[in-house]
Amino acid sequence: LILFPFMHHVVVLWPSGSIHVAHEHFITNLIRQRMYVALDQLNPAPAVECKKFLLFVPNGENHDMSLLFASYILRSRGQQVIYLGTSTPLEDLNKFFKLHRPDAVFCAITNSNQQVPLQVYIHSLNRTFPDVPVILTGKQVIRRRDLKLPSNCHVVATPDDFNRLISYLPAQSA
Repeated sequence: LILFPFMHHVVVLWPSGSIHVAHEHFITNLIRQRMYVALDQLNPAPAVECKKFLLFVPNGENHDMSLLFASYILRSRGQQVIYLGTSTPLEDLNKFFKLHRPDAVFCAITNSNQQVPLQVYIHSLNRTFPDVPVILTGKQVIRRRDLKLPSNCHVVATPDDFNRLISYLPAQSA
């Protein structure tokens, strides 16, 4: 996808002062609009042997571009997507998980101003989703080399990483 190198370029330009927050918001919203159109044009019927993915961003965070890209990749591969979106409280995830039983969860963590420390949040996700893969992405997760990941947690930094990982995820047995 051409969007990933472009978005990386925007991320580089922003701190340098070459573009401002308004520029970043403008281009992000243009891309978001195009992603919604592209998602609407995909075949909505999941494949027979599909996996169910739960996508969300932590409470207090509003960066959902990774979720949109992940949703597009998954749906284009015939997978079922439950898109919770931004600012999803951790307390609500456990109830939702028990009701919908996803095969994997995808969480993007971009902001550093989390209500709980990142390591604690990751362990909370492990407790909330003990028997399914937890796929993590976002600037805060990718940058950290000191994180201690539970065995069911996986960090993906690129769309290729994501594609490789989801290819090997088994569907849950009912």
